[in-house]
Amino acid sequence: MARKLLIILMLTLAVNTVVLADDDNEKSTFPRHILTIDVLPTFGSLLVTTALNDTINLNNYVLFTALQYEYQLTNWVSLASRVGLKHIKSEIDDLEITALSAEAHIRVYPSQGVLFLDWMFGYSYFMMTDRQDHSFLTYGGRLGWRFAFGKNKPGGFILEPSIGYIGALGIKESFANEDEEFKYLVQQYFVGGFVFSVGMGFRF
Repeated sequence: MARKLLIILMLTLAVNTVVLADDDNEKSTFPRHILTIDVLPTFGSLLVTTALNDTINLNNYVLFTALQYEYQLTNWVSLASRVGLKHIKSEIDDLEITALSAEAHIRVYPSQGVLFLDWMFGYSYFMMTDRQDHSFLTYGGRLGWRFAFGKNKPGGFILEPSIGYIGALGIKESFANEDEEFKYLVQQYFVGGFVFSVGMGFRF
């Protein structure tokens, strides 16, 4: 378990090391650093947790969240690292599911403006009560839009809606003895699947 988490951390730090290796003599002409949190699953899961505990009065919770750091190399290309957590705990069924992920992204802004194309590769680690832990290599892409607000555009507050898909290698082999519904659940909701996210953050 510790080794798996160390791999996730090393992958994330490796991307950050590359993107932060900026030439000190190069004068920055635009804000290069972007920090975002995926607010759609974050606040949605917190609302679900609140509703569950108010209804059944047990220690149940759901937390889906992701944090991303992006470094703008030029007006039309950037690199990013993203870490995610998906966690469900239910005292009713004595069930706990956790999926950790670390991703490296490259983004292209074709018009050097709002629209971007994003490609990624990464690593995901899946844990579930009474089942063996598994790890997967992930890949995918998305289409998105970055909107900047305020007086300091392109810096300042930003909003990033995006849609895409994340695939994972080895799910069928890892869960060969499980039924198709369980494999679909892991693929589409915990390790990969179709993505609709809304990132909110700050560019500086």
